[in-house]
Amino acid sequence: MSPQECQQLHDFLIRLTHVGYVQKDPAAAEAVAAAFSVQPDAPYLAIRRCLQLEQALADAHARIAQLETQAGLRATARPRGNEWYRPGAPAP
Repeated sequence: MSPQECQQLHDFLIRLTHVGYVQKDPAAAEAVAAAFSVQPDAPYLAIRRCLQLEQALADAHARIAQLETQAGLRATARPRGNEWYRPGAPAP
């Protein structure tokens, strides 16, 4: 794992562990628990996939901004963080 990947993992885990109360859909929570109980590597695989998707989203945002600049359009503001974690956000 590169130092950048290590930092991304660390940052993700910090965000994950600092989320407060989460209102869960009971059926979805049960399905996730069942899948995780069958596959011992499920937490690792899920986090790895989340990190891959975060990187793909960041790359897409950068590419869109580049294309907007090339087209002479004003780049639009986009959120950079995760919607499921906002420091200081009140619990639902």
